[in-house]
Order: sequence, then C-alpha cells, then structure tokens
Amino acid sequence: MLSYDVKTIFLSYFVFSIINSMISAVVWLQNRHLRGVQEIAAAYILSGIGLSIQSVDMAAASPLALFCSNLLLNLSQGMCANGIGIFLGRPNRVWLPVFCVMFTILIWPPALYFAPEERGLRVAAASVVTVVTFSHLLVAIGLGHSAWRWARLVVGALTVSHIAVALVRGYSGLRGLPPSISANGPLDVWTAFEIVIFANTLFLCFLAMVGTRLNSDLRARNQVLSDEVARRLRLERQLSSALATEVRMRGEQQQLIHIIGHEIRSPLAGIDRAAEMLMLGDAAILHRVDGIRERVRSTVGMIDRLLASERDSHALLRPEPLAVDEVIEIVVRGFEDVGAAHRIHVTASARSVPLVADQGMVMAILRNLIENALKYSPPEELVRVTVSYGADEVVIRVDDRGIGIPRAERDLIGHRFFRASNVGGVAGTGLGIFAVNRLLAAQGGRLAIEDGADGKGTAMIATFPLTCRNNVPELVDA
Repeated sequence: MLSYDVKTIFLSYFVFSIINSMISAVVWLQNRHLRGVQEIAAAYILSGIGLSIQSVDMAAASPLALFCSNLLLNLSQGMCANGIGIFLGRPNRVWLPVFCVMFTILIWPPALYFAPEERGLRVAAASVVTVVTFSHLLVAIGLGHSAWRWARLVVGALTVSHIAVALVRGYSGLRGLPPSISANGPLDVWTAFEIVIFANTLFLCFLAMVGTRLNSDLRARNQVLSDEVARRLRLERQLSSALATEVRMRGEQQQLIHIIGHEIRSPLAGIDRAAEMLMLGDAAILHRVDGIRERVRSTVGMIDRLLASERDSHALLRPEPLAVDEVIEIVVRGFEDVGAAHRIHVTASARSVPLVADQGMVMAILRNLIENALKYSPPEELVRVTVSYGADEVVIRVDDRGIGIPRAERDLIGHRFFRASNVGGVAGTGLGIFAVNRLLAAQGGRLAIEDGADGKGTAMIATFPLTCRNNVPELVDA
C-alpha cells in the first residue's frame, strides 16, 4: 500500500469528490422532499469545491488556498454528519456546521501566519473537527430511525475507525509531522487512503439509503393508490346498485300512480253521474251537489295533470289570475259536506292582490293544510286561516290548537309517508304535507312550520309568489 504516494491518493480523492458532488446535485434536485438529503448533497459539493481550490501540488499551495480549502472541507464534514442525522430522524443540529466554520476561522489563519511550517498543529486541529462531527454522527446512528440496519452498521463501523484514525493522526501531529505531505510519511499515506475509503463508502451508503427510502415511499404510495382504487370500485358498485334500485322504484312508482289514478277516476266518474242525477231535486240539494261536482272536476283535473307530469317528466301548470279570498271560500265550502266548515275562521287582509297560480294546485294545498288542522285538533277548537300580502308574495297561515309537532321531527314533516310520533290512533298516510311541498315547489312557493298561537298547536305557513315561477320539483322526498 505504501507504494502509493499521498499526492496520487488525494488526486483520486479529488476525482471521486467531483463525481460525488455532481451525483449529489442530481440527487438533491430530484429528492428535495426527503429531509437531510440537501444537507448531505451540499456537503459533497462543498468537499469537491474545497479540493478543487487546493493545488494538486499541496506542498506549494498558498496559505489562502489552504485556509479556504480547509474551511470548505471542515464545513462539509459538519453538514454531512448533520444531514445523515436528519435523514435518520434526528433533530437538525445547526450548531454542528457553525462550530466547524468558527473553529476553522479561529485556528487556521493564526497557525498559517505565525507558524506556517508547523503542519502538525493544523493536522491536530483538523482531527478535533473530525472527532466532534463524527461523534455526533455515531450518536445519530445509534438513536436514529430503525430502518436501514445494514447501512447503519456499515456507517457506524466506518465512523468508529475514522474517529480512531483522526485521534492517532492528531496525536502524531502534536508530536511532530514532516513539514509537507509530499514527504509521503507512512501515517500520511495511510490517513489519505482511509479518508478516500471512508468518504466514498459513506457516499455509497447514502445513495443506498436514499434508494431504499424512495422504494419504501413508492410502495406506500402504491398501497394508498390501490386502496383508493378499491374504495372507488366499491363506491361505483354501490352507486350502480343504488341507481338500479332507483330505476326500479321509479318504474314501480309510475306504475302505482297510473293504477291509483285509474282506480280514483272510476269512482269519481260514478259520483259525478250520481250528482248530476241529484240536481233534479230541490234548491238546497242543488247547492251541495254543485259543490260535489266542482270538487270532482278539480280532483279529476289534478289526476290528469299528475299522470301527464309523470309521463312527460315535468309539471304541467295552468297559471291564471286568482282572487285568494274566493279560492279559500270555495275550499271552506267544500268542508260543509263533513260538517266542519263552521270550525274554519278566515281572516283576510284588506289589501287584495291577484295571485297568478294554478287554481287546482292552490286549492289542493289549502284543502290539505286545513284538513290536517281539523283532523289533529279537538272538535271544539277553531282552525284559523290568515291571509297577508308582501311586496311580491302571498302568505297563507293555517293555525290550529291541536297536538302540535315535536320540534325534533319538524324537518322530517313533508317526507313521503312520514308521520309525527305523537299522532296516536289518528288515521293518515303521511302523504298530505308531502303533496303540499311538491305542489308549492312546482309554483316556486315554500312551506314553513311553526308553533301555533300561544305556543299551542301548529302553524303551517304557505308562501306563494305573486307570479307563478313554473318550477319543476325533483322526484324525491321534500
């Protein structure tokens, strides 16, 4: 081994450092997200620059070149040890590269100025930097991340030997060394050879650890991607199943509506014919029969529009100017047949503005609201209908003093087939308010539910725009 001189070994070190610095720059640019990589890469780049500054003929190197090269080389040691520690999961130790810089600034200029021929003093100082920085690296390897066991063992063994060589070299420097490394003393040759082996092996371990980390990250990302694909496939299957169920239920709903429409039209036709025959009687009977026929015609018209709406997928409105008080009067008169008209008290605003809306739908809305109020109120209690006008809307409020609706369930009122938990044995299907919501939405209106007067009972508030907006309601529970 001693057949090699120090200059040849350091020349090879210089070449390897240049190659390592270029590779480090590429690794840095490609893996900026990895903690510690930029410090390690910068350390090898600074090492290459430091050796470039120093003259190949080290015996003739100027004091300034020696100072600058040693400053960069010592700084590279501190950054390399700190960077590997960060990469292994240890905290960032900024003091380490700062120590290397400050120690070099304090020792090298006086040594080069006052005792330029005492190379041993500078060698001993360099050994102090090596021992401090790489002792920190040993601690980082021992306490660092549990991964890369083989790399940590290799780097740990190399670091121990490097510290040992630095201690021997520092001790020899204090005892006296040849004034120039060109003398090729045995210790200088062995030290130079060990530095080359240590630096390049450490660099290879660094590349191996980066590659292992990238491979691990890639596997983790692939697993995340695989899990996401599996989740999306599950969602796709669920959506496909839900869509198939929705299509099937939609078909069944349309079929049910057509069946119900057909079944309702038949008895209504019979009722209409019977009412027409009864019109041959006296005047009192004629008044009631006329009301029956009016309700039959209105109901048949609603059924026709409902069937047309389901067939054509949009609501067929017939907006026309309406006098709200007259429409309410017709609806109230319809309750005479069941002996409930006397329980309905109507209060209308002195101001009256024509409402442009579908008369059949408005009557159906009011009939459902008043019928609900009557059904859930005691027989002796009144149902109050109040009409008020806003700037661009009509508000019809139906108050009862019945059982009321629990506050927690008010958001659910209006969903198909939903009934409040306190209805008891009162008969019903849960479709009345659902129909009101649908018919209001078709005309751009809205329904609100509040407590009744004095906190007793329920207030149903239907708001109609003065001009029908001809909205198309979605085919879902409102």
